Amino acid sequence: MLLNDLSLNLSPERLSEDPQLAPLLVLRMLIYVSSLSLTAAHPEVGEDEALFDPKNQSPLPAYAAAILHQINALEETLNCYSQALEQKRVWLRNDNLPDDIPF
Repeated sequence: MLLNDLSLNLSPERLSEDPQLAPLLVLRMLIYVSSLSLTAAHPEVGEDEALFDPKNQSPLPAYAAAILHQINALEETLNCYSQALEQKRVWLRNDNLPDDIPF
């Protein structure tokens, strides 16, 4: 996810339709930065064996991996929520069409 991708469809008009998009955008930015910083601090989290290395006495890599797993789940939920908002928006737009369409 790129930060530029997060705000592509955000405008005052869009926020007036769905004001919850503003805090969701902030949450997505926090998730992005948190994921980057955890990965930078613990590059070994992508390697399962490194998490359980008996010489590594620190539980931090395991906690970082758990947090990153939760971040992935939260991102998926946020994506589903965003898709549902867009479906609602399309439905409302189509529901407001005049009944007497001449074709």
